[in-house]
Amino acid sequence: MKTTVLLVEESIKLDAFENMLAVFGEEYKFLFAKNASQAISLNTQNKIDVILTEMDLPGINGIDLLKIFKNNYPQIIRIISGECKNRSCLTEALTVAHQMIPKPLELEKLKKSLSRIKLLQKYLLDENLTKVINSISDLPTLPQTYIDLEKELSAENISMNKIRGIVVNDLSFTAKVLQIVNSPFFGIANKIRDPMQAVNFLGMNVLRSLMLFHNLYNGFRVSPKVVKYYEKMWVHSNKVGRFAEELIYMSKNKEIEMMEDAYIAGLLHDIGKVVMLSLHDYPENIFDMTKEKNIRYSQAEYSIYGTSHSEVGAYFLTLWELPESIVNAVYSHKRNSGIDFSHFTVPNAVYIANQLTDDEDMTLQTIKSLKLGPFPQNWLDYLEEKNNPKTKNPESENSN
Repeated sequence: MKTTVLLVEESIKLDAFENMLAVFGEEYKFLFAKNASQAISLNTQNKIDVILTEMDLPGINGIDLLKIFKNNYPQIIRIISGECKNRSCLTEALTVAHQMIPKPLELEKLKKSLSRIKLLQKYLLDENLTKVINSISDLPTLPQTYIDLEKELSAENISMNKIRGIVVNDLSFTAKVLQIVNSPFFGIANKIRDPMQAVNFLGMNVLRSLMLFHNLYNGFRVSPKVVKYYEKMWVHSNKVGRFAEELIYMSKNKEIEMMEDAYIAGLLHDIGKVVMLSLHDYPENIFDMTKEKNIRYSQAEYSIYGTSHSEVGAYFLTLWELPESIVNAVYSHKRNSGIDFSHFTVPNAVYIANQLTDDEDMTLQTIKSLKLGPFPQNWLDYLEEKNNPKTKNPESENSN
């Protein structure tokens, strides 16, 4: 099935149009409009999947056009091209656009971007999720330190000194990195005090994810009660990440890339809760309902919003172009759709790790009762050892 892209640009040349068709092939269908009124008219006559508009249009500008599409056609992916000359323009553009790309358009990069952003459509077809996303007045954007780090890591010649500078310039993040790398989860014999040594130990992909989580959360002002909850959530997320990594290690014979994805997915599995801090009275209203009705956190979310932090987190991680296996793990960390241990995946590992970490008093018997299918024997031995007080590491007791 073709993806229909509505391109809104005041003046598009014939050779640019022909180049576009050559690069994108038969997978995409392009419609062209020279202004906002033509774009709105074409949208009523066709099923549009993506609108890509330039910022400077005659009459209604690109930002205002995307506002119309956001309010009336929220299921359509919205991209804006061009540059903002001031911060207010940038803030407004990021509020209405799923993605912002520079001009002139580089077709190969645009194709890659479109193929990635198409994954958002499965989330935008969920009306409850779309309603929650559209009720967030300021859509969370990638923190500047994350963008700076990503830019440096994508450079042809990576400078470790520049990376160190990005990390150490954010003092609260440096403290968090050192706290994590020296925690019992990693079991390091000698304490690491140098931020760059910590960065080398964690690896760049894990560093990216830590920075994303940490800086997103720091963008909100919350009550002491909520601060305490999110501090616990941070510890919980680290446990899930480490446990998911160990499960991949046991099932996939040390596949390093999958182990790293499992840790990152575990670390970010609750990031939807951070994004939802943008909503009025979240998470206090969830706390109240869980207490009043004695139900689980995600059940309260569905009751109030019709969706949960799992879907919200997966949506934004897709928007921010994290690997699909990580996005799927975040989306499904509350869902057990059957686990085949002969084809064990990152989402499987995160689901199990989250289940086991949620309950601090979980015994081997309750693990077996999860009905996840037959556990491999080496898993049972491992879990029995983890749940035997005599073999527990004293340091791990303090991490709960």
